[in-house]
Amino acid sequence: MAESKKTQNTESKLSSPDSMSICDSTKQMLNKAREDNVETAFERADTMKACPIGADSACCKHCSMGPCRLNPKDPYGKVGVCGATIDTIQARNFGRMVSAGAAAHTDHGMSMLDLFRKVVKGEIPDYEIKDTAKLLEVAASVGIQIEERSIQDVALELYEELVLCGVIYYAEGQPAGFIVGDELNEETFALHFAKGKREFRGIYEYMFSTFAELLPRRYRLLNFEQDLGIEALRKAKSAYNPDYLMEKYRLSLK
Repeated sequence: MAESKKTQNTESKLSSPDSMSICDSTKQMLNKAREDNVETAFERADTMKACPIGADSACCKHCSMGPCRLNPKDPYGKVGVCGATIDTIQARNFGRMVSAGAAAHTDHGMSMLDLFRKVVKGEIPDYEIKDTAKLLEVAASVGIQIEERSIQDVALELYEELVLCGVIYYAEGQPAGFIVGDELNEETFALHFAKGKREFRGIYEYMFSTFAELLPRRYRLLNFEQDLGIEALRKAKSAYNPDYLMEKYRLSLK
């Protein structure tokens, strides 16, 4: 009887799959998982009792001198070991959560794109593009010409369009810099553009470092492209200790 009551109370706390997503396919999958007694992140979230300090983001554990625990009821009564106020701690916690989540989703999305490319090229025969109408719709939405072209041609151009990615960085509520790049080959990602406001000291180092962390793990190298023979540009790019430099040649017919 006690076990039955406990089970009943647990089930009553669970949210309905209809409230978990706006996607009908996802709702169907969640209902199936619940029928098969398969626990998902949604069930764990419903039954997890949050730490009262952590729930108010008043705890910082990002260095070995902590964790530092502030009192949400007296938020400005003390600061962390590094001097961070509760406002700083909350902002840092939120920023780290967003960055970690974005990195995880970026990695997942890039893996899906890599699979998509291999399917289109016939390297993975166990998969195929079934919904060609959806493919053409997405391609047209990003300005790709779809008339009188094969599905494979459209799919390859769509892949090249989607793999181009970039990040805008903000500081003090305003855009401070941006990076744009795409895949050069299966292990190299090329950075085409990187611009930052010099008034934010260290903006380039920060952008390159965090952007590299966002990329999928299969990329071993970042290609900073050519220095155009400009000494100052070569010096700036060499400051990042490149693994190697490649010579570039121009061929002309005599």
